[in-house]
Amino acid sequence: MTGQRKEKNIPLMHGAEEISSNKILTLDFNDPQDGDRILSLGRALHIKDRVDILHCIARRPMSLLELTQVTGLPLSSVANHVNALADAGLIYIAYQPSKKGHIKVCHKALAGISIGFEDEASPANEARQKTVEMPVGLYSEANVVGPCGLAGKERVLVPVDDPTAFFLPQRVEAELVWFSWGYLTYDFPIHGIQLSHLKSLSFSLELCSETVYYRMIWPSDITFEVNGVEVATITSPGDFGGRRGALTPAYWGDNSTQYGLLRKISIRPDGVYVDDVLSDPSLRLSDLRLGDFPSIRLSIRIKEDAVHRGGINIFGKNFGDYPQTILMQTIEE
Repeated sequence: MTGQRKEKNIPLMHGAEEISSNKILTLDFNDPQDGDRILSLGRALHIKDRVDILHCIARRPMSLLELTQVTGLPLSSVANHVNALADAGLIYIAYQPSKKGHIKVCHKALAGISIGFEDEASPANEARQKTVEMPVGLYSEANVVGPCGLAGKERVLVPVDDPTAFFLPQRVEAELVWFSWGYLTYDFPIHGIQLSHLKSLSFSLELCSETVYYRMIWPSDITFEVNGVEVATITSPGDFGGRRGALTPAYWGDNSTQYGLLRKISIRPDGVYVDDVLSDPSLRLSDLRLGDFPSIRLSIRIKEDAVHRGGINIFGKNFGDYPQTILMQTIEE
């Protein structure tokens, strides 16, 4: 969202600062330290109504009233189930401003849970997973066209709609980056990654389209390139607002962009996957020539000739709905 952004003092929801940025909870069945957490998850999910509620929240954030309408359960029962899920760390509860004060809105706290059952003698060459967090303002190249800007956790960081300000030092504090068209490039380290054993390379981030204020229907074609190779183009359906983002700072105006969608691009030996669905079987992990470069370069681009040139907002861990930066995940054999 760009243009004249109205600033209002909206209370930030409780507990937002405590949300973990680790989207996948990994537990080891044979690790005594994980035993209590596994038991708490079992206790939280042993009632079918709680599983149904979690399934609803996994689709989108929902208030207690919405959950009662969807599930048909009494409000008191929904509140008890929600508290149990929150105690287990499966969801978190945020407070969203309303006409009558504040309402509780439930958000998923994890993208998934992995529980390992292998014993200590499992093969040494089992899959290894690494995750690198990249702050949204730590790009190495920027060539953008306004409307554009950078916002931090407490203030707008640079003059709005001035592309020449994109390399000011305060950009490293950015929690939201937006531009009309052009590209940003992020260099991810390859240190510690055995490229010859790599079987999956993926990137995930929260994003949406960009226009003045916000528009729920405002498509934008967003292209991802890795080491100069175009791997995928996804279409964002809109620039989202109308409610406060779960993590959006209090200073940010109600009429501005609030949140995005969490999207994932994966490149594997058998093709490119978008949100874990095979998108292009013709492009393989080997086509990226990862060993020829000192880093893994991710470029996020709005092409000048895109069918839907609707701009982009890229969210950090303290803006929008999801407490994460741009994540690169590698899986090795």
